[in-house]
Amino acid sequence: MAAFKTFALYFLYMAHAQQKNPEDMTQSIQAQRIDGQDILPPTIFYTSICTNYLGKALALATSIKKSYPNSFYVIGLVERELPREFNISNHAEVDVVVLAHELMENGQFDAWVFRYSIVEAATAIKAALLRHLYLRYPSTDYFFYLDPDTYVYSPFHELHELLEKSPIVVTPHLETPGNLEMELSALRHGVFNLGFLAVRRHPETIRFIDWWAARLDYACYDDIPNGIFTDQKWINLLPCFFNTEVLREPGYNFATWSLMDRKLSRDASGTYLVNDKPLRFAHFSGFDSNMFHRCIGRWAKDNSVLLEAFAGEYAAACKAHQENIFKPIAWSYRNFLSGKGVWRNARIVWRECYGSDLRNPFLLSNIRILFSVFRRNRLKSLIRKWIQRHV
Repeated sequence: MAAFKTFALYFLYMAHAQQKNPEDMTQSIQAQRIDGQDILPPTIFYTSICTNYLGKALALATSIKKSYPNSFYVIGLVERELPREFNISNHAEVDVVVLAHELMENGQFDAWVFRYSIVEAATAIKAALLRHLYLRYPSTDYFFYLDPDTYVYSPFHELHELLEKSPIVVTPHLETPGNLEMELSALRHGVFNLGFLAVRRHPETIRFIDWWAARLDYACYDDIPNGIFTDQKWINLLPCFFNTEVLREPGYNFATWSLMDRKLSRDASGTYLVNDKPLRFAHFSGFDSNMFHRCIGRWAKDNSVLLEAFAGEYAAACKAHQENIFKPIAWSYRNFLSGKGVWRNARIVWRECYGSDLRNPFLLSNIRILFSVFRRNRLKSLIRKWIQRHV
């Protein structure tokens, strides 16, 4: 049975995932030496996006390959098909693109994804994609998730050392107490930032992946009043349930929330440092909404010249990877198959139907979905939940 499952996974992968030559893939996943220093173990990096973030994901890929030239980079794409503007053969930095609907074997992906907004959907596939990669590449021991709006600056030496102690590593939003506003935000959105997650092959890891996949399948909503914030809030429980290490090195996950207690600098060679330690990767969360620039003005005015130049370099990297082409492309799950737009309320209401209503919601309409819930005598329940959430 195990052999059959392995063969089935391989068949699905070869049939659906857009990939490069399998021989090239095998050669890519191998131990490597960077600048004659430490040998880095075989590593798979992956991210999950919709097409509007493809430019950022390509910029990330290029940055990864500079520090890990023989690593393997996978994009999980929540779209019906690859956009015609993207051809993997023109992007040597990307090894495989997996369409999210290929991760669900029961044929119910449309019903599943209909519940989610574009951001929720992109985060909801993280665990399923990790499990797919974990099973698909049994000779690889290290799997690193990075959000598409991150950028790698140097190899993760400290992380590899920490993964020898524990098979799961995360980074916190905050490390220093004292800012009540940020502490409350961390309690609402999650103690750990899921723009990064690292795991090593281990029995504990597969237990974690199965648990996380089940929770994201159940609910990966932006629903803070009910205690959920996409995939991230669930990870508050991670150190309680699984053998987990918290990575506190200042050079990892440098972001807006880091500006209060981490200072960016540059040495004589031009290498970026954070609190005088090498910058490993930065997280430009909220970059398109100008959040990064606003936080510089609020928390790091004394270092604004360097930080603005730093942000400008990232913007140029995204532009070089055709972000302006991919960013305006509409999400392929935005509309019904009729072409009519899906109301946010229809997505929320469908959560009441998911699992019991076997119809494809994209073949319906907003009114028919709302009426279905009414007909199922769920109106009182929805009103009660609405009152609890908003009153």
